[in-house]
Amino acid sequence: MVIGMIEDISYRKLLEEEHLKRGRLESISVLAGGIAHDFNNLLTAILGNLILAQHKKPDDESFQELLASAEKAALRAKELTDKLLAFASEGTPSKTILHPCEVLEETCRLLLAGTNVRFELHCAADLAPVAANRRQVEQVFQNIIKNSLQAMPEGGTIEVRAENTELGSKASLPAGRYVKLTFTDQGHGIATEHLDKIFDPYFTTRNKGDGLGLALSYAIIKNHGGLITVSSQPGRGTSFVVYLPAAEEERPSAPDHPPKKAGENTEPLPA
Repeated sequence: MVIGMIEDISYRKLLEEEHLKRGRLESISVLAGGIAHDFNNLLTAILGNLILAQHKKPDDESFQELLASAEKAALRAKELTDKLLAFASEGTPSKTILHPCEVLEETCRLLLAGTNVRFELHCAADLAPVAANRRQVEQVFQNIIKNSLQAMPEGGTIEVRAENTELGSKASLPAGRYVKLTFTDQGHGIATEHLDKIFDPYFTTRNKGDGLGLALSYAIIKNHGGLITVSSQPGRGTSFVVYLPAAEEERPSAPDHPPKKAGENTEPLPA
């Protein structure tokens, strides 16, 4: 009887491992197909413009326009390469000590200025700093806020909370001190059947975007030793939670960050 139970457990474990392996292979297949498609389009644009330019005189205005178009496509290819590096462990970022609320406030103001979506930022007065790559962390915040912005075409409020938290050994991350960032919107929510695919490369339900934003965000946070999760109810909004390891360095004389009132992002930016 005991032997039968052990065999049954081992068989179920093998099935689970096979299911996970199949899921990873499917994700890699989707990613590879998307990359090939994007790069093929960009290379076609570059080569097409260069071939046409060969038949123009250097002082011809159209000659310069063709070269500019080729350059633009090449820069887009470089941007795609930069995104893909974040998916690889080789893309481990260089880090500096950052104060999350400063980056959050700047990102919210820049992205939401002039829109019908407001933000409320609540930061713990003793919020710990994090060791992170500023450009990559900004990109994560931008992707999450853009997702919320697109989910609220009729307007609304994005609430952002930053607090310290301690995770125990039973958590999905190593035990220790973390900074927890919660982004909650009032959008239309994410369909239940889409929740487990939201971080898959090239998965999108919208006409805009390349489907890499949230997948890239997941990879960036993972490479920083953190975690990003999502919860949502259709018609009731979505919440993204980001965990980043707290830096060892103590933040000196942290300034108070009172809650930002709704609509503060609509104030004109300083010149």
